[in-house]
Amino acid sequence: MVNRPLSPKVFIISQLLILLLGIAFISGLYYLLNVQYQASPQPFLAGPITNTPKSLSLEVTSPSNDSLVFKSNLLLNGETLPNLKILISSDKTDQIITSSPNGSFSSSLTLNEGLNKIYITVFSATGEEKTVIKNVYYSMEQI
Repeated sequence: MVNRPLSPKVFIISQLLILLLGIAFISGLYYLLNVQYQASPQPFLAGPITNTPKSLSLEVTSPSNDSLVFKSNLLLNGETLPNLKILISSDKTDQIITSSPNGSFSSSLTLNEGLNKIYITVFSATGEEKTVIKNVYYSMEQI
């Protein structure tokens, strides 16, 4: 192989070609990193990216605590997470019910005269439990 010096014309053309290829490569990288995968200016308009974690909740909406009733039959209402087992215990009975698909539940209880302590306990599939205690006073005589 014979070593020949490059002519100035071939040298300039080769350097310009290397420069153009470098500019094309950097422009392609810029396009990929900044234009094609550009983040939305308002990323949460479509809603949250993940669901909020659901912790076990139990709210007994009726009866209120320390309430006085004059009927022996009491309607108990509340809300929790959907399709969970709920244990309702009083001095007279124990009941197991399941919350509805929207999380609401209701049950009817028969009360003893005087103080009735009602324990409402919800159980999750993971073994968690949460209890609410309601004191309801039943009087046969209206005041």
